[in-house]
Amino acid sequence: MAKRKRVKCPKCGFENLPEARYCSSCREELGVDVRAVDGRFEGLTLLHLVGSFYVLVSLVFNEVVRASLFFMVPYLVSGVLGLVCAWGFSHWSSIKVKGLVKLLSVISVGVGLIGTFLLFVIGLDLKGIVGPAWLIFLVIAWKLWRDWIRLGRG
Repeated sequence: MAKRKRVKCPKCGFENLPEARYCSSCREELGVDVRAVDGRFEGLTLLHLVGSFYVLVSLVFNEVVRASLFFMVPYLVSGVLGLVCAWGFSHWSSIKVKGLVKLLSVISVGVGLIGTFLLFVIGLDLKGIVGPAWLIFLVIAWKLWRDWIRLGRG
């Protein structure tokens, strides 16, 4: 992993550690968002891994999902795209195609929600049930929305 740059104090010029919020010399607030300095998105990485793991395990073990390409394709697409996005968010500061990772993340969440909708409403004929996949993909969508501006700076 690349070494992070020290943060220079605007008041006294002292070079502080990258994660410092206050100058070690004069105690001036540095105004640095520590999370933005890191350049990674651990939350989105882990959420995409969990979502991918869930849909890929469902693809392997759920007989209803395996019974038709109608269910298999969205689960497979969401799982694979989720893994790609997890890798992209974990290497955010070093990748060149940030816009593509953002787009694939949105597609992964959308396809995951569509696959979940198809499975629960059509495949299982269980209307109104909230399963773990709904929660997983809604949390990923919420986190993606919360980090969207920060992702744009990357």
